[in-house]
Amino acid sequence: MNLEKVNNFKFLLISVVLILIGYSINLIGWNIGTITIAYFGLGLFFLGIISFIILLFLALIKIVNRI
Repeated sequence: MNLEKVNNFKFLLISVVLILIGYSINLIGWNIGTITIAYFGLGLFFLGIISFIILLFLALIKIVNRI
């Protein structure tokens, strides 16, 4: 098995988990009424989205280099 594919899969899994955990913490923060917890959840959510976009950008670079 290719090590690069495993690393990309781990990176994808981490970004999806960050998105889900961040969104959940954000909802919990808004339900409790604590703005700090809500913003912490939003931070994790956007960190997950940014890492997912970086992964897509790296995949696009690899596709362009193969052509």
